[in-house]
Amino acid sequence: EWRKLQFLRDVALGRATMAPRRRHLRQPVLVEIRWRRTDASDLVPATISEISEGGALLLTDAGFAVGEEIIIEITTPGGARPLELTSIVRNTQHPEGVGVEFMRRNSG
Repeated sequence: EWRKLQFLRDVALGRATMAPRRRHLRQPVLVEIRWRRTDASDLVPATISEISEGGALLLTDAGFAVGEEIIIEITTPGGARPLELTSIVRNTQHPEGVGVEFMRRNSG
């Protein structure tokens, strides 16, 4: 709470600077996806509500830990097969889900 008060004080005094939090601008979307933990085979349906080339906001109430690796399957419009993306959970503080960073496309 102290950091928040300090920030509000700095804003009032005109000393606050706003730095972008992300490298890539996220776009609002509603995309149905499926995900699984790397050590599991069962896919769980979920939704992405924001996406960028670097990551997404995954709407889920599944319990994740920051740094946990998951596989996300996204089927692109007109795509014949879903893309499997290895992702890492980067933020668990969002009230509706978790922020993930896309790491790489799975081989095969």
